[in-house]
Amino acid sequence: MISSDFEHGAGCIMPETATDFPWAVAVAVADDTKLTYVMGVAGDREGRTQGAHWNFAPTIDLTPNRNSPVVNTRAMSDRTELVIRHLKPWIDGIQARSRMAACAKVFPGDGVDGALVDAGEADTRPGRRSYRIALEKRAVEEIGGEAIEEGMLKALRRGWCFSSEEFQEALVEKMGKKDGSVHTNNGSAIKRTHDEQEAERFIAIGLKALGISAVDLPKQPKGSAEKIALASVARQRTSVTNA
Repeated sequence: MISSDFEHGAGCIMPETATDFPWAVAVAVADDTKLTYVMGVAGDREGRTQGAHWNFAPTIDLTPNRNSPVVNTRAMSDRTELVIRHLKPWIDGIQARSRMAACAKVFPGDGVDGALVDAGEADTRPGRRSYRIALEKRAVEEIGGEAIEEGMLKALRRGWCFSSEEFQEALVEKMGKKDGSVHTNNGSAIKRTHDEQEAERFIAIGLKALGISAVDLPKQPKGSAEKIALASVARQRTSVTNA
């Protein structure tokens, strides 16, 4: 029996001889279960043509840590219901002709913990901050600011979806920033924009669960249990500290 990691189709491993579909994060962006099924079917057909019987896919990790060097764009989303919605059609597509077995998989840890150990840093907020600063410093020293601007960020944008330039630009535009402020030497503006949007989303979900409107939130006493709970969630899931 031959197995392989055709995580987004056989083109994931052999792009020269099979369709190179986008990484799993694009599945969540499209959010179309019919397309997810078609990608699974294509992975089955092309994977079997390459001689594989067992596909270690799909990846079903949640991605609360967008900086994970292991999962990142390989996972669909940090939203459980979105991952579940696409899991069955993806597996059904892979196994549609009963010629290839699917294997939903997850990665232990968040991808950063192992790197922290190698770098001699503690798995704490200060340790992770120190690790990130060290990586950014190393990138500037080895590549240079302008090279990061033109090279690394271009690669990051490509990681959002291996598709046409037009589609990639559409994703950039959807972020709400096309004035250059997202294109910084170390990517901090991209990270800040993402975290602020995520914090707003988590707070909106929390408000709905608590039955409090955004208008009534400021009326809550300072240090109220509701405010503390909302701030705690935002800080745990993002780098925003003034939530």
